[in-house]
Amino acid sequence: MLKGLFAAGASSALVVVPAVAAGSAVPRVAAKSQVTVFVANLGSSTVTPIRAASGRALAAITVGLSPGAMVVSPDGKTVYVAGNLPGMTPSAAAARPISAVTREAGKLIRGIGLFPRIMGVTPNGGTLYIGSCCQSIASGEVDVVSTATHRVRARLDAGTEPDGIAVTPDGKAVYVVSAVGGAFAPDNVYVTSVATNATRRLHVFGIPRTVAISPNGKAAYVASQVVNHPHGGIFPIRVATTRKLAQIRVGLEPAAIGFTPSGARAYVVNEGRDTVTPIKVATGQPMTPIKVGAVPVAIAFAVTSAGTMAYVVNQGSDTVTPIKVATNQALAPIKVGKQPVAIAVTPSGATAYVVNEASGTVTPINTAANRALAPIKVGKQPVAIAIAP
Repeated sequence: MLKGLFAAGASSALVVVPAVAAGSAVPRVAAKSQVTVFVANLGSSTVTPIRAASGRALAAITVGLSPGAMVVSPDGKTVYVAGNLPGMTPSAAAARPISAVTREAGKLIRGIGLFPRIMGVTPNGGTLYIGSCCQSIASGEVDVVSTATHRVRARLDAGTEPDGIAVTPDGKAVYVVSAVGGAFAPDNVYVTSVATNATRRLHVFGIPRTVAISPNGKAAYVASQVVNHPHGGIFPIRVATTRKLAQIRVGLEPAAIGFTPSGARAYVVNEGRDTVTPIKVATGQPMTPIKVGAVPVAIAFAVTSAGTMAYVVNQGSDTVTPIKVATNQALAPIKVGKQPVAIAVTPSGATAYVVNEASGTVTPINTAANRALAPIKVGKQPVAIAIAP
């Protein structure tokens, strides 16, 4: 797919066929007893493992840094966390691998930028990408780390504030979006070849917040906030050619994007309008917005016996809104903890886990019944979650 990565291409409708989740290896439906949920606790410098089979939190793992970002390797064997060590010098940031099997923390990976905030990994697990908001006060970066040596082997420009990252399913390109000074900044989308680190810079109107890649790897969707305008924008990019397609209008302040497992639709979470906008990916046609809770910030999908469900995290109302994908019907909100910030679903789709930053808890949701289970106490200020099958 990288052939022609930096070439212009003809515009046409994007047709997405069922495929695996964007940026990941073929998913394995693990036995529930093997699934471990890892939660990064920014305020206590720990990671809390939770056994999915029992819903029990295990002993916290001390990581020696304030972890703000997390990703799990495609084989499920390693969890990587990144954050700041004590101090504010350029050497104060680091990442650390954790064995998902033994739950032991490995040696620090040093040399990354200050305040790491986003992470991605190639489908073969060989390369880790860590985006930081400021190596210096004026610029951010993305550090390219070899998972074999745990050394930074390249440093990529990523504008002022890299906010979103996605790796193509074939492992050939990585997309990073950055808030680089406003609506008229010259470049705010960075498309990098995994093989060569050659980067093409693109511009989309507004301030991009996040990026997601369709399950078949054909389209990258960039969500951008358009300042002083009632609509935000989704800017589709054809991955094979890095050609921008026509903007898709959605709600105010799009904050998150999720593709259904089939890839037929994308759901855009509009933080400023308390809505979710479904998009028909084949045509780029937005559908009727779905009303959810206050200040929605994240979305995840679960395939259940009742069909595919979307779960939207509403930070302003401390709820999760389930949506029936078949009908786009929003169901009764599910009450969770205070200030929910993130969500992840087990490989079987049986349980969704919601991270509640202000409560220091994780709320499991039984997706068959759309019912919250007893909250699980984790560390102080949990902010990120990863599930290792």
